[in-house]
Amino acid sequence: QIYQDGIWKMLHKGTILYIFFSLVICLYIHLRLFFSFIFCFWNDDRYKSKFIQKIIEVVLWELNRKYMDVAKHPIGIDYRVKYLSSLLSKSEEEVVMVGICGIGGVGKTTLAKAMFNQIYKQFEGSCFLADVRSEASEKHDGLLHLQKKLLYETLKTESFRENNKVLIVLDDVDHRNQLEALAGNRDWFGSGSRVIITTRDEHLLNLVKVDERYVALGLNSDEATHLFSWHASQNPVPLEEYVDVAKDIVAYAQGLPLALTVLGSSLFGLSIEEWRNTVEKLKRIPDDNIQEKLKISFDALPDDKVKAIFLDISCCLRGVDKDDAVTILDACDFFAEAGIQDLLDRCLLTIDINNRLVMHGLIQDMGREIVRQESPDEPGRRSRLFFEEDISNVLLGDKATEVVEVMMVNSPMFKDMQLSTKAFAKMANLRLLQIDNVHLKGKFEHLPNKLKWLRWKHCPLKYIRSNFHLETLVALDMSESKFEGFKASLKMTYNSCPRGKTETVMPHGQKRVVFGMDENEMSIESIDRNNELQVIEQILEAEIAEPSKIKRVRQIKKRILDVETTLLRHNASLNEVTTYEKAHSCSVDFIMSDHRNATSKVICDYILELVRDSSKVITPNFVVDEMRRKYGIIISYNKGWRAIQHAYTVIRGTAEENYNRFPSYLHMMKENKPGTYTNIKRDDENRYKCYTVEIDNFCPTGNSLSFICTD
Repeated sequence: QIYQDGIWKMLHKGTILYIFFSLVICLYIHLRLFFSFIFCFWNDDRYKSKFIQKIIEVVLWELNRKYMDVAKHPIGIDYRVKYLSSLLSKSEEEVVMVGICGIGGVGKTTLAKAMFNQIYKQFEGSCFLADVRSEASEKHDGLLHLQKKLLYETLKTESFRENNKVLIVLDDVDHRNQLEALAGNRDWFGSGSRVIITTRDEHLLNLVKVDERYVALGLNSDEATHLFSWHASQNPVPLEEYVDVAKDIVAYAQGLPLALTVLGSSLFGLSIEEWRNTVEKLKRIPDDNIQEKLKISFDALPDDKVKAIFLDISCCLRGVDKDDAVTILDACDFFAEAGIQDLLDRCLLTIDINNRLVMHGLIQDMGREIVRQESPDEPGRRSRLFFEEDISNVLLGDKATEVVEVMMVNSPMFKDMQLSTKAFAKMANLRLLQIDNVHLKGKFEHLPNKLKWLRWKHCPLKYIRSNFHLETLVALDMSESKFEGFKASLKMTYNSCPRGKTETVMPHGQKRVVFGMDENEMSIESIDRNNELQVIEQILEAEIAEPSKIKRVRQIKKRILDVETTLLRHNASLNEVTTYEKAHSCSVDFIMSDHRNATSKVICDYILELVRDSSKVITPNFVVDEMRRKYGIIISYNKGWRAIQHAYTVIRGTAEENYNRFPSYLHMMKENKPGTYTNIKRDDENRYKCYTVEIDNFCPTGNSLSFICTD
């Protein structure tokens, strides 16, 4: 026993372990006990060198044992690890780098730990560098410390040795200098090495040109319920009386493992009433532990402009068309294209297939909590207002201040309430205002003159008087309203806004264009979006009695290129025409790598033929690599994915178009194959359920497939 204890001490000190074959039999027995799992395969006829080699392997394995604590309840981890493993298996001989990106708390580190545990024994050395972000920033010579740790963990020495096959995980990287210091060159690693990088900033993965990337998503509904229940009640499903409240909490977490774990643990052992109180509180104030973790991404944003864009979206512009948001935010001098791209790279924002801004509910709550903390007890001193109770308190209590920049009124409680325009008089810096369903009374001159965006859906007024002067407005949305027009034309000028536009979304989707004149104003009631040029020509010819008075025209989102020529032909004295061009107008060949206007629709034009070629499988990673290789453009994984979706839409048409053509496809089948039976089943609301096809003599062998039914 004493000898065995000595061996263990030498192992942990890293000293030499001597093996003596000619000692007495009792020592031999002790060795057999210590290495019993080796000796079960041992016989006295085997070479001593092989026996020693086996002992060395066991000792090295013991020294390199680094099993990571993954999670108490690793729900849904197995198939994610399996998919990540397939990305790492790209090549046996090459160095493979894989990035895992996603929002904070989505499980990037958990996945990396599970992957590490599964494969680290396959490598000569391995190292899991946890929390690189804080290690590098909070400690003196933090990066140097991490480099030394990396060398020692992989090689068990501080001197570098080439050609080692190693496994390295760099967890929570947030700056390029960290990547350059720890994995800046693939030549540092031996063939077959694997490097896994977890980050919240997808753009960083482009810097090291990762071979594959894994976008970490939240848990599905069943997985989320199981994870929450394990933490809240030590059962895979909620107790019967807790089911409804549990559903509300799971819905609130939106699949974020961090939130499910924190909330479940905090509710363990509490009564049903305490659970309900927690749900109500979460509607107003996020959990501190969740907030702290998510806020790391906000704090890492590069400047105040990007932070302001994030707060505007989380408090007001979530769900708005991206191009419209860019126009609005650019009018606020926020450099919106670059800022939105920054948020996309950091997984704080996504853009759906309809080009609308999408933000995870907990990320939105994090942004709103940041604003609430600006003045917890006095809502009127916060930069942005969005809770109906706070807005009611500020407007009805006359507690507004010049601090307020954004206000979103979108609640049924204001539907039948009349608000005085004087309530807005003190908000001198108000930029964005949404007042859906609100009935305003009083003089409109009280509205702040710095407004850039006004959304007033379901406006109850038919007319607005001429004292509605909004010189800096760039977007006005009064759709679904009774509004018919202005009693005198609305004057808008945009000298300070290069991307400015005059656009009112009318009840029937038409566009209002306002012509500013020197002596008076004249408005054009509406313009058909699909025939703008023709309508402009008709108006200029028939409706404008004195065209020579028109000095300035601001026309927005023109799909025609000869507007200026047309207007000048009708009015030789016209001295300025400003058109709002598309988000991108130059060829992709001239786009630099930092050109933020390389939109997914632009990229779509350049991959369209590749997507048409059915022999090739086009992936987002392929698009990212292709744009970088051919044109020097660095785009995100999400942008590559959206470009592919746009291409499929161009090639195949929309789902609605294909569905409308579906009966004709089935008719063609019957024409080409007599005896074929087809049937489309719909529900009571005429929505598609499934179709059935029965093909006569489908298989000549006689073992025919009688029918095919597809959901």
